[in-house]
Amino acid sequence: MRNRALLTAVLVAAAVGATTAATASTCPGHGGCGAERGAAATPKVTGPDRIRPGSKVRFRASGFSARKRIAIYLAPTRHRGGNCCSAPVKKRFRANRRGAAKLRFRVPRHWYFCAGISNCSRKRWRTGMKADLIACTTKDGCAIDTARIKKAKR
Repeated sequence: MRNRALLTAVLVAAAVGATTAATASTCPGHGGCGAERGAAATPKVTGPDRIRPGSKVRFRASGFSARKRIAIYLAPTRHRGGNCCSAPVKKRFRANRRGAAKLRFRVPRHWYFCAGISNCSRKRWRTGMKADLIACTTKDGCAIDTARIKKAKR
């Protein structure tokens, strides 16, 4: 089960990189143009500027299709667009009728650096490091918000 979660996280990171690269030239921001996807609004995620590993956080998502399941992942910003790194959040979220959702979860204390399906190492978040919250659906694509890591409570 752990390998499946890691594989999913790595594949989503790769998909986000492809989506970002494909839409960066024609659309501002990381979510791409809603017109290109046929959506009424561009997906967007907002939340705190600083997060602490091990603590509970709240983010808001909007612009997704109604009642769609939203998958979220945390990944180091310095590895954005790659397919190596992610911290899967083990919760499921669903957008409401307006396409919005409240994302409440505990920030994982570690993230995974994978050089292959069976070659993953666990890394700790470092104070001051930037992390991307990636929220994706199969229909609407992904939205990204960035937060800085605060010192973890021991």
